[in-house]
Amino acid sequence: MYTRQVADAPSSDGLISPPARLSNSRVAPQTTRSRGIRRWVCTLAVAGLTIAPISARPGAPGADEPNTPDGTVRVTAVVTDKRGQLLRNLKPSEFEVLEDGRPQTVEAAEYVSRAAGGPRTIAFLLDEFHTAAADSASIRDRILHFVDTRLRPGDRALVVKPLDPLTAIKPTDDRDAIRLAITSFEGRKGDYTPRTAFERNYMAQAPEAVRRARAQIVTSALRTIGNVLTQDGGGQVAIVLVSDGFERGRSSRDVPSNLQSVVRVINRADAAVYAFTPSPPVAETDGTEDAGDGGVQALRRLAKDTGGDVFAGPAAFEAGFARLASDLDAHYVLTYRASHGNDGRFHAVEVAVKRPDATVRARAGYVAPMSETMRAALAPTASSGPPRVLRRSALIQSWAGITPSEEGADLMLTWVPVSVATSLRTRAASVVITASAADGTVLFDGATAPVGEGRGASLPDYASFTAPVGPVRVDMKILDAKGVVLDTDARDVVVQKPRAGAVTIYAPGVLRARSAREFRDIVSDPAAAPTPLREFRRTERLIVRVSGLDATGAAADISATLLNRLRQPMRTIEPMPERWGTITQFDLPLAGLAPGEYTLRISINGPSGSIAEHVTFKVLG
Repeated sequence: MYTRQVADAPSSDGLISPPARLSNSRVAPQTTRSRGIRRWVCTLAVAGLTIAPISARPGAPGADEPNTPDGTVRVTAVVTDKRGQLLRNLKPSEFEVLEDGRPQTVEAAEYVSRAAGGPRTIAFLLDEFHTAAADSASIRDRILHFVDTRLRPGDRALVVKPLDPLTAIKPTDDRDAIRLAITSFEGRKGDYTPRTAFERNYMAQAPEAVRRARAQIVTSALRTIGNVLTQDGGGQVAIVLVSDGFERGRSSRDVPSNLQSVVRVINRADAAVYAFTPSPPVAETDGTEDAGDGGVQALRRLAKDTGGDVFAGPAAFEAGFARLASDLDAHYVLTYRASHGNDGRFHAVEVAVKRPDATVRARAGYVAPMSETMRAALAPTASSGPPRVLRRSALIQSWAGITPSEEGADLMLTWVPVSVATSLRTRAASVVITASAADGTVLFDGATAPVGEGRGASLPDYASFTAPVGPVRVDMKILDAKGVVLDTDARDVVVQKPRAGAVTIYAPGVLRARSAREFRDIVSDPAAAPTPLREFRRTERLIVRVSGLDATGAAADISATLLNRLRQPMRTIEPMPERWGTITQFDLPLAGLAPGEYTLRISINGPSGSIAEHVTFKVLG
């Protein structure tokens, strides 16, 4: 039924669109400063976009994208026993690989040993924002010792601190330059005193706002490092992150609370993240995402999904650096053939070994390259108009969805106000949406209310219109209750043309019902508006709608499977009898689910294998 969440989801590599200049706006000073920090971070992200190649890092044995026409995938894996010793001489039949939950046939398991040499590149991200000043000297000494004793001739490194100009970073083998960058490191955890012109002019002074801004800056630095390593192609690569962890926000829109986009960029470089926390180890948790120290949990997730590890406390630094060097020099490269081909989508990968007490570390997945047909379909239509500057408003969370039609597609837009608004005066009450085709034809121009608040109100809670194939320009004005413009939002939604002879699935829309009557109304209403939210109460019930086409262009048979937070199948969700055209509905009550994160995998089988979309959501108590 719907296309991917273009309006609010990060792109495949997690980059944020640059903001535009506001006009005729009334914004509180702190909000203006918040926009300043977003503008600066977005500039860094765009800089990363300009250097990120589409193909895999050349020469990397574990390149994360299939780089042959038959869809060959290579995954780097480190296998150790219960004592932490590397396991050698494993055969392909001893490995188990799941891609998107489906078993794969491992064709080769090559044990790579480069202890005698070979180029290596190590990126150091020294997170001054989340490291205490008292730990600075010890950290400098330990990293300098690593550089002096473990970097071999031919190895290169890059050293990055949060406020360094990310557009200029590049690996170097100049040991003096590397040492000089390390010696300038100085921790600032808990110290919010501005030290640079940027911090004085753009970062808010409230500690909570500063913490959010700092976490976003560090996340952007990680993303840019991943892009630099992808382009560089300098042999085996790894990332050393020195930090006590990001302080995560409660909102799902808070960048540090969702590192998925960062993981995908780093996975593209086939770079494992080794996180070193200067503070002593925290108490063990039950492994859930919200247990224990949230910042350390984010580091653990980042390390796990990239095939790295976390080393807590100063006493663990030496062992951690030894592990990093060993992993770069000795590991397996697994090879298998993916049936989905070059579909341009992210595919989750799980690797295990059929031996007791064996531990495997490998990245959590990869993004397959797009076929030439898909690239042509996504290419924007040439326009003689002025360059378009895109930006995302922090005051709303929005969603865009597509249903295919003979004219191109029926496009729907919805939104909700973000709960982190500083006051009622800055809360979005309505949004004026203007949508136009690439040739300037206006497709929609009108005001909308937040989704779920349109029934019985003077404004509809969604915008809906027919759009041609190609890019659709969506401009939004966010208004308060008095009609004052609080902010603007500008983005593009691309309407793709289904490929002949191939199956097509559109990203799902999620509708929530809080009562039996509301559930009956939604199920029988094809125009009911989906919500952009992905956090729900156990008392609520979800209706998930998705549109799909088979190879002939007819409505496809769509299946759905509920997965737990480890992406393991829990149960199959049967489609509901109520459906319209290509749209299939799935009923998902939340009462029987324990609080935590879940994923609904929705798939269609086609001639070249199955394709799938995933809806990840969180159940609250």
